[in-house]
Amino acid sequence: MSSDKHPDLQAAIRQAIWDVLVEDETLAEIMGVPPGEGQGKPLAPRVHHVMAPRQHRFPYLVYRVRMRSEGGPEVGSGTLYLDAWDHSMRFELLSQVRGRLMTLLDERVFHTDEGRLALWWMDDGPQPEEEEEIQHWTSVWDLRYTRLKEVSRILGR
Repeated sequence: MSSDKHPDLQAAIRQAIWDVLVEDETLAEIMGVPPGEGQGKPLAPRVHHVMAPRQHRFPYLVYRVRMRSEGGPEVGSGTLYLDAWDHSMRFELLSQVRGRLMTLLDERVFHTDEGRLALWWMDDGPQPEEEEEIQHWTSVWDLRYTRLKEVSRILGR
């Protein structure tokens, strides 16, 4: 699916994922985010869509979504890429972040104005980095969506 073909659906999917990540205080506590620093909320993890700004404070999350059509406008699939970064010699923090993300996202169903979205974990693991003391964990999630407005339009013909 091209990036401009259903921008309302893409925006709804990005917003649903963003909301669940930044609104989870447990995730913020694991990541050690001081109150008032995270995304304008009292306690929220540092989350970025597509790419973090240069020289951003660690730890943080970066996510991006790629969508594919499944033959019609009413259903489709995609992939959520979710990465966690930390500046540390040890991987324990990112292991805890991974556990919380699994709790928050695996087999989760989101209901938006545009439709229904479901996520399933597919793969994850550490990602080697050339820069010393940078830890990077990456994950891949299967994403399925149904555009309920399209389903209603088709059934109403």
